[in-house]
Amino acid sequence: MAEDEIIFPEDSQLFVAIGAAVASVDEKVISFEEFKNRALNSNVSIESEIRNIRPLFKNEEELEKFKEEHITHKMNYKDIKKYSGKCFLGIDAGSTTTKAILIDEDNNILYSYYGNNKGKPLELTVEILKEIYESLPEGEKITYSTVTGYGGEEFIQAALGIDVGGEVETMAHYKAAHFFPTRCRFYPGYWWSGYEVYENKRWSNRQYTSK
Repeated sequence: MAEDEIIFPEDSQLFVAIGAAVASVDEKVISFEEFKNRALNSNVSIESEIRNIRPLFKNEEELEKFKEEHITHKMNYKDIKKYSGKCFLGIDAGSTTTKAILIDEDNNILYSYYGNNKGKPLELTVEILKEIYESLPEGEKITYSTVTGYGGEEFIQAALGIDVGGEVETMAHYKAAHFFPTRCRFYPGYWWSGYEVYENKRWSNRQYTSK
């Protein structure tokens, strides 16, 4: 990207803190001295402010049961170093993690990645692309690519020439779920959207996201 296409706002690292300060304008005003005394002399235990929720799995038995119920559909892997033909790249650039998958024309997985992007989704995506092209046989290339996620998908699209950017993440969820032989329902809404997958005689895997 050219320099005139990039904006680096001054003090951008402080935007969240500034927003918190602005949001406090309508709150009761207290002096710094009072604030300090409250912090130093508080007898309220931090633990008392924490609301505990049920863990996803209470024990190994619940975890194994979950795995059994969700093992009904699998994708096959192929050796990327021996592959020849069209291949398609999907990137989920999240705010904290980046996921990527490369598939062939028969939906076999040639490459996959899941990892923390350490606040640098673009840099990590570049490394992923380098690894893919280092693994593909000479002369082979990515036929088509799409990026989704809240980690700056349009920024990544513009920087790397990704074919499609700004794909709504929930729609990407739905399309992936619909790929498998299951019944899917998608719920569009003004403030939310979601999907459900019918599997093992029950509706499960419900996902909702705010727009």
